[in-house]
Amino acid sequence: MNWYISLYIPDFPAQAYSAYHPAVNGIPFVIVRQQANSHKSIVTSLSPEAQDRGIYHGFPVAKLAERFSDIRIIPEEPALSAAIADDCATVLSVFSPDVRVNPRGSALVNATGMRRLLGPRFHSLAAEIRFAVKSTLAIRNCAAGAGVSPYIATMAARSAAPDGITVCEQGEEAALLAPLAVEALPGLSVAMRRRLGDYNIRTVADIQRLSEGFLKARFGDDGRQLYNMAHGVFLETRPAAILPDIETGQTLARDENDVATLMSHIRGIVDRLVFELRTAHLQAGSVACTVRYSDDKAVQRSMKLLSPTSDFTLLYKCCCVLFDQAYTRRIAVRRLSASARPFNERECQLDLFDAGAQMKQENIGRSIGEIRMRMGFAVVRNGNIVISK
Repeated sequence: MNWYISLYIPDFPAQAYSAYHPAVNGIPFVIVRQQANSHKSIVTSLSPEAQDRGIYHGFPVAKLAERFSDIRIIPEEPALSAAIADDCATVLSVFSPDVRVNPRGSALVNATGMRRLLGPRFHSLAAEIRFAVKSTLAIRNCAAGAGVSPYIATMAARSAAPDGITVCEQGEEAALLAPLAVEALPGLSVAMRRRLGDYNIRTVADIQRLSEGFLKARFGDDGRQLYNMAHGVFLETRPAAILPDIETGQTLARDENDVATLMSHIRGIVDRLVFELRTAHLQAGSVACTVRYSDDKAVQRSMKLLSPTSDFTLLYKCCCVLFDQAYTRRIAVRRLSASARPFNERECQLDLFDAGAQMKQENIGRSIGEIRMRMGFAVVRNGNIVISK
């Protein structure tokens, strides 16, 4: 029998921050993705202490300062969340070779075929995996769910949030899903949610009381999908073709170990990488930096991005961090390269709110890319800009 175990870490950015900064444990704080002084800035993640104060996701930061003067407002640090996600993948790889980690705070472990291998220990596998993740990553809350399909395991984990365990045995799928709100079902568009509300369909139990013919007559092919999901079957669409990584690099004229010189080469390499992404109308879901030394040994470090981007400033900062991690030897460097993996729609989430500075930077980058496409890459040179106060 197929068997899957899903993990769900609620408020993942906030928990990742507290894991790296234990001093904030017990202190109410919120995470914001935009600039804190922007009128569009909202709370995207928060600590349990902040939740106890009545703060919720989407709470306007402008009103937060008025009502709660003691709440700490912390900008989101994607690098911390990406590091925690990578560590989570390492921990889970001990339990199964087939592991999928979403950088937004969820993971799926394929435990199919492990019942015979583990024996009696198999029944406590979900609890064992959850304990390993919490203790190793210093995570406070982590929910675990188990079921016969990835869909059921994921829904079980969501029902066990924030810090419980739900095991759904075969044949119990409908009972597990019945009390959930229809908003919990994956893949529903805003229009579909509105139409369900028009029919006064609020919970999955409401869908289960309707026939497949009724749903299909009123919602078309989406009605069939609704019927299947309400009864524990999720029909995944055919995945899109995997796009190859985009890579740019430079072999140095002579072996170099001056950090300032190497960083200037990194800037040019990332600039070229961003141009290649924009030319292909793609955005990076992850980025990697490779340092090849004069003895032909190469060291690569990579980072998953919480949101897809082709912005030069963000990718350059990420590559600077990765270069610092990869440049650990005293030997001179012969070649530098940077690569980007086009984002996967299933694993990345687009920013719904962009700060004004971010939008301005994106527009500048888009304009530079259009000029380069018409007149050649070298027509615009990317240099360091120093702004004096």
